[in-house]
Amino acid sequence: HFGLGQATSITKVVIKWPSGIVDTINNVTPNQMLTVVEGSTLAVNSFNNTAFRLYPNPVKNTINIAMNNTSSIDLKTAQVYDLNGRMVLESEITNHSINVDKLAIGTYILLLRDAQGKDYSQKFIKE
Repeated sequence: HFGLGQATSITKVVIKWPSGIVDTINNVTPNQMLTVVEGSTLAVNSFNNTAFRLYPNPVKNTINIAMNNTSSIDLKTAQVYDLNGRMVLESEITNHSINVDKLAIGTYILLLRDAQGKDYSQKFIKE
């Protein structure tokens, strides 16, 4: 059980398991019970996103961010995590693209943060 004090919203809940896996749940609604299974936020269905899409996916050098027409989100920063929960890249977003050519081949999670501090996640594959 966790209290929010005077806060009215939850930006994210981060759980660091003894195994080293890190689960992050973004934009949680207050006043509810969460049941979290270790590694559960790595599931494909938890990364469905309606604010933007990534292309090309799989990517070789540069991944592009295409905003949906109904979205007026001002994205500022990007963090890339491997499937063990380790941050492997942090970058400013330039022209709606991120250079990922230095990443090893594999599956990653892209965490984008907007100007208001809200986070958005999407899975991508580096080839």
